[in-house]
Amino acid sequence: FVYIIEYGYMAMILLMAYSLSSTVVESAMAKEALRESEQKYRSFVEESSEGFVLADEEGRIVEWNHAQERITGLRRDEAVGVPLWETQLRVLVPEQRTKANAELVRSMIQQALQTGQFPAAGQAVEVEICQPDGRRVLVEQAAFSIKFEKGYRLGSVVRDVTARKETEAALAHERDLLQALMNNLPDAI
Repeated sequence: FVYIIEYGYMAMILLMAYSLSSTVVESAMAKEALRESEQKYRSFVEESSEGFVLADEEGRIVEWNHAQERITGLRRDEAVGVPLWETQLRVLVPEQRTKANAELVRSMIQQALQTGQFPAAGQAVEVEICQPDGRRVLVEQAAFSIKFEKGYRLGSVVRDVTARKETEAALAHERDLLQALMNNLPDAI
C-alpha cells in the first residue's frame, strides 16, 4: 500500500513538473512573439517616409521617428519626453507663436487626452510649420486618439507636402498663362 502511494505521489510530482515546464515554454514563446511583433512595429515606424508622433496619457511625446525629425527639423532627443503642446508651439510659424495660441493648443491637447475627442480627428489637415532654421514646410497631418486604461494617447501621421504644393502652384500658373495666351490669339488662326 505504501508502495502505491509513493508511486502515485511521484507521478503527481512528475505531472506537475511537466505542466510547469510546459507553461514556462509557452511563456517564453509568447515573449519571443511579442519581441518580434515590437521589432516589426519599430522597423515600420522608423523606416517610414511619413512622420509618426505618439504622446502618452500625460501628453508627453514617447515616439518621434526619423521622418518626423526630417520634416520638423527637431531631433528625437529634443522631442521625446517633452509635452506635445510645447513641441507643437515650437514648430508653429513665428507669427502664430502667441500666448493665446499657446493656451489654445495646450487646452485642446489636454481636452483630447481626457476625452479622446478633438477637432479634425482622423482627418488630414494641411498646416504650415517652421523648422528651427527658419525654413517653412507645408505638412499634411492626421491626428488620432488611442484609448488606454489610464486615458487616451494621441498620435499623428505627418507628411511633407511642400514639393507637391509647389508643383501644383507652378502647373496652375502655367495653365493660367496658356489660357491667357489662347484668349488673346486672333480668331483667324
